[in-house]
Amino acid sequence: MKKYLEYKDNKRDRFWQIELDDNTFTVTFGNVGEEGEVRWSEFKNSEHALLQAEKLIEKKLASGYVEVQKSLKEDKIEIKREDKTKRKNGEIDYYEELVKFDEEYGEEAYAEEFWIVDDEDNFFEYWLALEDKEKLKEYSQSVKIFASADGTGARYAFWFTEGNTNKNKAPIIYYGSEGEIALVAENIKDLIKMLSYGCECMDGSFYHGIYEEDYEDYDNFLEYFIDYIPNFLTFREWMKESLGIKPVSIDNLKNNKEGESEEIILLQKKAQKKYKKAFDDWQHQFYSSREEEEKEYYAKQRKIYEETKEKLLKQISINATAKDYIALAENEDILEKVDFKTREEYYEKALALEPNNTQVIEKLASDNSFSNPKKAIEYYLRLIELSKEAKEYYSDLAYVYMNNKNYSEALEYYLKDIVENPQAYGEYSQEYIVDICKELKEKNPIEILEASLEHGANRGTYKILYKLYFKNKDYPKALEYALKYIEYIDEISDDCTEIGEKFFKREYYIGAEQIFRKALEIEVWDERKMYISNYIGLCNLRKEPADIDKALEAFKEAYRFDSDEEVVHRNIQLCGVKYYNINEYLKAKETLEFCLNNFDYEAEDIREILKEIENKMNKGFLSKLFKK
Repeated sequence: MKKYLEYKDNKRDRFWQIELDDNTFTVTFGNVGEEGEVRWSEFKNSEHALLQAEKLIEKKLASGYVEVQKSLKEDKIEIKREDKTKRKNGEIDYYEELVKFDEEYGEEAYAEEFWIVDDEDNFFEYWLALEDKEKLKEYSQSVKIFASADGTGARYAFWFTEGNTNKNKAPIIYYGSEGEIALVAENIKDLIKMLSYGCECMDGSFYHGIYEEDYEDYDNFLEYFIDYIPNFLTFREWMKESLGIKPVSIDNLKNNKEGESEEIILLQKKAQKKYKKAFDDWQHQFYSSREEEEKEYYAKQRKIYEETKEKLLKQISINATAKDYIALAENEDILEKVDFKTREEYYEKALALEPNNTQVIEKLASDNSFSNPKKAIEYYLRLIELSKEAKEYYSDLAYVYMNNKNYSEALEYYLKDIVENPQAYGEYSQEYIVDICKELKEKNPIEILEASLEHGANRGTYKILYKLYFKNKDYPKALEYALKYIEYIDEISDDCTEIGEKFFKREYYIGAEQIFRKALEIEVWDERKMYISNYIGLCNLRKEPADIDKALEAFKEAYRFDSDEEVVHRNIQLCGVKYYNINEYLKAKETLEFCLNNFDYEAEDIREILKEIENKMNKGFLSKLFKK
């Protein structure tokens, strides 16, 4: 397979070509008339390579590129391969290569929340909050922002030290959105290696948190991750082949395990050993270090703690009250390291004075949940006995039972929780019931949760039952519970749309359409309505038998919400072509004329098809005339 695409506007005249060969493909791109850059990607099998190639083509078409019947000469590609070999043996500009890759494959498409940004001169004005303009200017001249780190305002920056201005030799600093600063890499080459782990940087660390619900319709997390970050494997192959950098291991992703990469931790330690002291000393010129600020803060807290404790103990020596002991226990919380044993002693003294104080019992139950589960269970049972709102404590007690491996008791109280709290937000109790049933192998979570519905409808139970049936590939039952669940969604359709997409990916188009129509009833934004309507059209085109009339109606509705979206233009044209293929010439003519009158997507191709339609309609008319 080979595809050649071009993009033209007032500023750019670009080409993009992809050539698929078994389990590899070659992408060539650049300005029309030039040789262009070349990227090679290799995959585990030909099916995976084809899937990734189709995603890249779809993305290019959606961004404005159009297919052209033309291809680059093979000798130009061979020249670029020679250039690549020469580059590997010489000096590589890692930063410029990363910028080119980002430009070609798209932001957030190869590592979570990462993309190249222009140097932001005003970033440090807000981040540092320095009032001294000269100091701010001096700081900004030595630290240059170049990329987004976590999608919430965090940034990566080069630190130019001792007169260095080479971006490939500068250490990399992470500026967090919550005020954190971390020295994460010795240079851009090491950062590229870290990015091959695929996850966003949080608080200066690269950590994969893996949740089963993220990949419930995939065989493993890596498969989900590749779908979510489409160019992740391409990036890893590119850095290995083009830059000579070995990617970090992703065995934990293959085994559905969360955590950090030992290789990245070692790279960070190496960078910090080399630069951290120098960076901290340099930064100290501009404002106090975080360590100093924390030290000052905790010194103040310690003073408040001592004064409060002295005052309360004096009051207790005169007249001991439960209120004063509770205050003493809560006073322990202001210290950096809480003395839980001392706090518990104060709460127990308060409880001795007021045996039915549910506030104190609740604190003791919570504090003992992990350290002394048997004691925690006693306190929670006492709370349930004393409280008018006993149902508030069912899930907490069940959680302690579960952690103590008392699975039958845990199951009992989780069921009580979902029966007596049907409108509770979230579905934690239902999820824990599923986990418990894995331990109690003779228990079936579907049977247990469906039986609980005899006591009344439950939003969270519907959602978990939908997920369980979906995972078992029983799509009609999954749809039944999904529809019941989304009846509770009345403000946003994001969750609803995601469910529709899952049915769509599994090619259960009848169910997907029903979900998307529900989403359309809820959605308020035209951009999202366009997206959903387009999906409804695709459902009708792909189901058996296809319903072109309904598909066209949905695509035109999507066009009404956003007339500039090229994907919708292409789908309306596709309906016209499908009408033509089944000899519905009048409908084909009307649809394609609509395309010509409203947008210019592949206008020349449409005119050619319309000519063919006119010829066939005329021949059909003459044939009928002669028969008469």
